[in-house]
Amino acid sequence: MKTKMEIQYHDKNVITADIEKAVKEELKVKGIKMNTIDTLDIFYQPETGVIYYLANLVDGTKAKGEIVEI
Repeated sequence: MKTKMEIQYHDKNVITADIEKAVKEELKVKGIKMNTIDTLDIFYQPETGVIYYLANLVDGTKAKGEIVEI
């Protein structure tokens, strides 16, 4: 089964898969490989359109950041 989840806020529609994709692309740009991530927490604030993320890597380090617009 495939699921599509969309966030609608005021006049903007954002697909959650697009949020996840934007964060993963950002991490790849930073040189972080997906297989080195233990957990990835993503927070989206629809009022501002900002995505925040925190990646806990298997070596114990953390990578965090924000994406202003996807």
